[in-house]
Amino acid sequence: MILSKFEKETVIWTTQFKDQGYNDIKLYVVAIYFVLTTVSTIGYRDVIPKTTNEVMVMIFIQLFGVILHTAIIARMISVFFNTLEYTFINSYKVTQDYLKFKKIDDNRRREVRNFCQYYWETTGAAGGIRNLLRNVPKSLRTTIKLEITRKFFDSTVCFSSLTPGQLAKVAKIIKHITFEPGSFPCRQGEKCNFMLFVGRGIISIIVDDQVIASESCTESTVHGENQMLLGSQCATSIRALMQGFISR
Repeated sequence: MILSKFEKETVIWTTQFKDQGYNDIKLYVVAIYFVLTTVSTIGYRDVIPKTTNEVMVMIFIQLFGVILHTAIIARMISVFFNTLEYTFINSYKVTQDYLKFKKIDDNRRREVRNFCQYYWETTGAAGGIRNLLRNVPKSLRTTIKLEITRKFFDSTVCFSSLTPGQLAKVAKIIKHITFEPGSFPCRQGEKCNFMLFVGRGIISIIVDDQVIASESCTESTVHGENQMLLGSQCATSIRALMQGFISR
């Protein structure tokens, strides 16, 4: 429309419509038609560019349409092949809609969102080790689990004398747990019949409701080894300060 008003040439692409008595509103509709046919790259039928400027604008709009189509097709292919991503995102949306429908507190819904974000960043929506290895032969699955947990075994004294076969049995029964910020993997005074292997996250160590230390765990950090061997109670409480990955 702007070009049709300010072009110096006597014959432009809207001339034929002006000669037919089209007012500005009808010319605007024709302009929309021109843009849509150009973006969709299906042709111009009886509306074609006449001047150089009109051709340049047409080329720009058509390139934009091609790029837009390419992006849409690429996204469709990505969603089609990456079913894990689609399933994860759809499950998250359904969960949030359900929590909102049930009028669950915003803080709890925010915690769910934070967990899903952490889960996505650490696993790529592929799931835990059990889900990833469920189709792998049992012997190979056991070997992989042993390799994953070996760094924890090397950090403890009680596992140093065990054979690879015994370590494999221990690795099989270890549970991998993700803790939310503020949660307590163990509390002071409870029966300590377990050992914690903190693989990732930040934790605080609490004695008598007083924080005595904080620890950033990036490798293998072991808690509760002596208490488990002696069958005593937990001497400290451990609180997760951020999303963390703990084996128990």
